[in-house]
Amino acid sequence: MLSDQEIRETKEQLTAFVIGEREANYRAVLSTWALPLEERIAKGWAIKDLRVEEIAITPKGRGDLITLSCPEDQSRFREGDAVKLTDGDPRDLTTTLAEGRIFSSEDGHIIISAKKHHLQIGID
Repeated sequence: MLSDQEIRETKEQLTAFVIGEREANYRAVLSTWALPLEERIAKGWAIKDLRVEEIAITPKGRGDLITLSCPEDQSRFREGDAVKLTDGDPRDLTTTLAEGRIFSSEDGHIIISAKKHHLQIGID
């Protein structure tokens, strides 16, 4: 059985580890976002020329399902991945059009589930 002191120390170590991992992941994302768009596309971390085809409001305030056409999707993104749609540098918060998760991706279409967005149908 662990003592109260050992439990506290273990909790502190685990907390420090989780925080360190979160910060490392955040730095990696910022490093990726700092790359030119064409390089991010080549590495599978961005998609260009998306077009909004449909916005469906989901019940119970769970956000909207946004259907995007993407004729040249060579990305690494998969169902459940967090994504950020921007109109420019993703590090610049003023360029954010939507943030959400990929609901599905197939046949040149990606469906994003987003609680907040600034998108309209037919907008590139």
